[in-house]
Amino acid sequence: MSRRLAVGVVAAAALFLAASPPAAASPAAAHDLARGFAPACQSRTFLGSYAEKVCMDTEARSAEVETRILRVKTGECTLTPDTPTCTTRGSVGSYKATTVFTADFVNNTVNSAAETCVPLAGCQKSQRTYAF
Repeated sequence: MSRRLAVGVVAAAALFLAASPPAAASPAAAHDLARGFAPACQSRTFLGSYAEKVCMDTEARSAEVETRILRVKTGECTLTPDTPTCTTRGSVGSYKATTVFTADFVNNTVNSAAETCVPLAGCQKSQRTYAF
């Protein structure tokens, strides 16, 4: 293939990608993109091995939460006004975590209360309020 042809192919691919709409990760995300709204997300890491991510859609009155230990997903749930609380539990090797999430759709907040156990550091509790 000549250099000029190769440059043309790369340029055409770049134009195609630039013109393509972003792919939605899920049907819910496609719906959010279609109406011009994406849920707000926040995350935190605790003791270097535990992470949680909270995404709230204040318009739809729902929140998605996810927990990870050592980057391995250990729990997820959806919070709504009908089910405003959920608990995730998980472990990876000797790392363990239990988290209770509670949503307040009047104040647009999600509270998390986690107990995380890691080797050498032992078990520690933490709390966080995510405001949206």
